[in-house]
Amino acid sequence: MGRMILLSFAMLGVGFLYLSYRYTLQDKKHTLEEEAGYVARLSAQVLDERSGLTDPDYRMYLNTIAEIAGSDLLVCDDSGLLLYTCKADGRQESPAAETYLTGREMDQVLAGERFAGTSDLGVYEKNQFVVAVPLR
Repeated sequence: MGRMILLSFAMLGVGFLYLSYRYTLQDKKHTLEEEAGYVARLSAQVLDERSGLTDPDYRMYLNTIAEIAGSDLLVCDDSGLLLYTCKADGRQESPAAETYLTGREMDQVLAGERFAGTSDLGVYEKNQFVVAVPLR
């Protein structure tokens, strides 16, 4: 009888951990998608004002957003050329050489759709959860 109770509590604990893990992942995914949408709208406004994606003030804003969000922000043009990266720790990086983002992520974004999934984007050592959005 005692083993049945112990087994029941163990199964209940595992179920709770699984649900908590799923909730945490869903919450992080939702947060990243929201942040990517904000950055896309900001970028579209900057382009409408003819400042350009290489404007120092724009880069400073993105760097601040990356620090607050705790996420890396990668900015590329419509050919997939990576212009620069704002790291979560506040560093700004320019790609070492001409680095292009290609594959399903860029295909979806160029088709006007949002991409959310895991990828190394050709710039990370291992897969990361990535959200990519077109400018609006």
